[in-house]
Amino acid sequence: MSEKINSIASLHQQLYLDKSKEEIELKSYILEIFKNFESHFTNQKVNLHANAEPSSLNIDKAVYLGLLITELITNSLKHAFEAVENKEIAINIYAEESTILVEYSDNGKGLKSGQAPSLVVLLMKQLRASILATDQLGYSLKFKFKK
Repeated sequence: MSEKINSIASLHQQLYLDKSKEEIELKSYILEIFKNFESHFTNQKVNLHANAEPSSLNIDKAVYLGLLITELITNSLKHAFEAVENKEIAINIYAEESTILVEYSDNGKGLKSGQAPSLVVLLMKQLRASILATDQLGYSLKFKFKK
């Protein structure tokens, strides 16, 4: 729960740093979310591979995206790596002209067939995101949404 609070706190911090109060710089915001998890990554020996392209994003969408990324990372840290030695999480965020593309994956045990984390599904609905691909190896989710 504290990670979700930190995600929103990071958004507020970005609002103070950005000149516009309607949009934030997405890359800075996402990097702050990753910083909130640094001690977890270190303690659990998880390697994070992250890339976020510079882009601005509406505050409403940024809240949902930040919470979604926080939830994905939290789920991976809690459930994915029970029997995994070289733990990996990869997050790539690409900014296209009018859309944001997000690729998330871990090399953990994955989900059971037909299983979907309910908060992830709810946050994706809030973003009106389209799922482009999922994978059976570990947990992988690729989605996009309009800015």
